[in-house]
Amino acid sequence: MTGSELESGSVYDYGLRNEDATTEEGGDDIMYGRFLDELAWEFNQEGHRRQDMIRFGIFTEKSWFSHSPDGDFRALYPIPQQALNNNPNLTQNPGY
Repeated sequence: MTGSELESGSVYDYGLRNEDATTEEGGDDIMYGRFLDELAWEFNQEGHRRQDMIRFGIFTEKSWFSHSPDGDFRALYPIPQQALNNNPNLTQNPGY
């Protein structure tokens, strides 16, 4: 794999795939998409995919499997209620 190949778009066919709808979004428009693909293939059991997709700007922009993007606030997890109860200085992340 060369550097110029890693800079090209993703070969993964992004889109919604469930019993209600099927969409074709493609991955050619993702900058360094092949690098994102290589990360996914190399670390598929490591639990890095969500963070990598956030880093590349895909998590809140594209659909995959049965996931539809539903807001930029999803890039952050909600703060657990117990932590909010124990520390009055904390405020919940927007959207939750």
